Amino acid sequence: MHLAEVDIIDLGDFMECTALRACLENWSVKVNLYGIGQPNHLVALLDGQEKRSGFIILCGHGDERGIHLEELGESLRAGQAFNKYLGSAEVEAHLKFNNSLVLSTACMSGTDAMADAFLSRGVEQYLGPGDYPEGSSALYFAISFCYQYLVRGRSVRDSYEIARSTDEETGMFRLFE
Repeated sequence: MHLAEVDIIDLGDFMECTALRACLENWSVKVNLYGIGQPNHLVALLDGQEKRSGFIILCGHGDERGIHLEELGESLRAGQAFNKYLGSAEVEAHLKFNNSLVLSTACMSGTDAMADAFLSRGVEQYLGPGDYPEGSSALYFAISFCYQYLVRGRSVRDSYEIARSTDEETGMFRLFE
């Protein structure tokens, strides 16, 4: 019997995904781990055509341009929905969610523009760092949030407040509803 179900999407930080998956599975959470090799794989996964869990975690790296995607060879780049970055415009143009909670660990993915894009595409609650937290802090925030939310049964808001209260780095995460 599973406590809950979570989709973890690897957008370039496999170690973070693996650590998070190990914690969640230890807590009896069913984890669906998806590796993304190309932007079209992400679009196919999150285009709203197939049912996903109600909680999606995006693991990767980012900056002010968006969440970084793997660099593709020239022959693959031409056929992609977009290249290099998943920014707010790409979210609005290509992704669709069904009443989901989305947590992104990528730096700068917690901006107003990114949150607005996710919320406009069917996400009910979106969390991400509005700055550049140290990488271990992003993982710690995700683990702490998941523990409070999934294991302790706290609300998204309460889980967020507890997870972000650890230090200045985890305090960079923002919640949008």
